[in-house]
Amino acid sequence: MARRATHPAFDGIGPYVVAIVELAEGPRVTSNLVECDLDDVRIGMSVELCWDDPDADGISLPLWRPA
Repeated sequence: MARRATHPAFDGIGPYVVAIVELAEGPRVTSNLVECDLDDVRIGMSVELCWDDPDADGISLPLWRPA
C-alpha cells in the first residue's frame, strides 16, 4: 500500500494499493487494486481487469479489482 504519492501525477490520491498481478499465462503486471477496502487485500486473491476513465489525451490505464 502506498500512503504517499510515488509520482507527482498521484498527488492527492491515496492511500492506494500497488499490486503485482500474476497472469494465468505467467507474466506479472504492476498496477493498482481498486474497488476494494484496504483491510480486505490479501496476497493470492483473485482479481479481474478493469480500466480507468481516459484522461485528456485519451489514455486509459489497466487496473485490477477483486473478482
